Amino acid sequence: MRDTVKHTLQKLQDIFGTSIFTNPKKFKAGLADILGNPHDSDIRKVRNLLTIAICDMAAYSRLESELSGGSTIIVNNLVSAMSSDYATDHDSAQVIIECIAELLGYEISVHDAPAPSPPRISLQISRNSIAAKYHTLGVKSDGTVLACGSNADGQCDVQNWRYVTAVAVGVSHTIGLVKNGMVLAIGSVEDGRCDIFDWENISAIDAGGYHTLGLKVDGTVLAVGSNLHGQCNVFDWRDIVSITAGEWSSAGIKSDGSIVITGNNENGQCDISHWRDIVQVALGNWHIIGLKSDGTVISAGKNIDGSCDISSWADIVAISAGAWHTVGLKSDGTVLAVGRNSDGQCNVAEWRDIISIAARGWHTVGLKADGTVVAVGKNDSGQCDTHAWSGIERSKRMRT
Repeated sequence: MRDTVKHTLQKLQDIFGTSIFTNPKKFKAGLADILGNPHDSDIRKVRNLLTIAICDMAAYSRLESELSGGSTIIVNNLVSAMSSDYATDHDSAQVIIECIAELLGYEISVHDAPAPSPPRISLQISRNSIAAKYHTLGVKSDGTVLACGSNADGQCDVQNWRYVTAVAVGVSHTIGLVKNGMVLAIGSVEDGRCDIFDWENISAIDAGGYHTLGLKVDGTVLAVGSNLHGQCNVFDWRDIVSITAGEWSSAGIKSDGSIVITGNNENGQCDISHWRDIVQVALGNWHIIGLKSDGTVISAGKNIDGSCDISSWADIVAISAGAWHTVGLKSDGTVLAVGRNSDGQCNVAEWRDIISIAARGWHTVGLKADGTVVAVGKNDSGQCDTHAWSGIERSKRMRT
């Protein structure tokens, strides 16, 4: 990994000069020119790492200032500053600092510098950052990411991710939103679902089974990946404030509370043009659920095993949907669930003090007020193995 990082940085310097290291926009453009959207998994990991590095160009500025000024490098302080921004990933900070220093003509070694104390673990948890069909992810308040479940395509290889504010998970890929509005991707690249490297000014992300959505700050939407059912036909969407990706469809909430939707409509799940006053949407495989501002819930699509039996629900503050089940969080911290319960994914009647829920595929996850995480449903790939996640707190940036 070090050799690849060094090689990439060397190419950046050769083409753009050393100023590349203190200019975030130039750095990003340079990476795009050199790396593009490679399918090689190692190169994708390097691309993610260097994308994260753009978030702290100030650290590069401090480094260049010390070097160009000819002053003694206070290695411990520099590494501590860099590593604190990179949370617990001390090794990555070392690699980047050493490579840039070397390219600027200085030989330094920071391997003997002490690692900073790890931050207290806390988790940002949201509908689109905690559950998927075969793997589960959570964003910690320090910007790092937890993962469990299937890793057949490397979709759980997020241990080096930093500055992340939200994640979205598809069947076999993972997307991360970085605090500067850029996006990370790992996992299967089939159909171009991870081709997000040139995205910027993104305020929200979500992932369907095989496609990826990004909401821009100007209210427009980007989409990549499989478009077999038209789920990526979002180029003309405007004035969008929230996005949701389902297995084969995509939905957006407009600022006036109306809905736009595209994708598979085999069972009428896209027949919702009359919906109004919507604050959240959840997409199952064949059904759609809408949460209204008054706490009631509406639905459309195929009512498999009662997954749309929500007409009596009231006082709901958040919703989520799995393949064929629907989950609702009440204001008192209890949870309701209807639909298929073949793997126990609806066994939430005893849950209490829940502050966030997430359902996808055949499992359901809940964050409790005491910082623990509960999970029920299919666990064939370890996607419900969240019992070790503790010290978890709800972030102000949380979306449900």
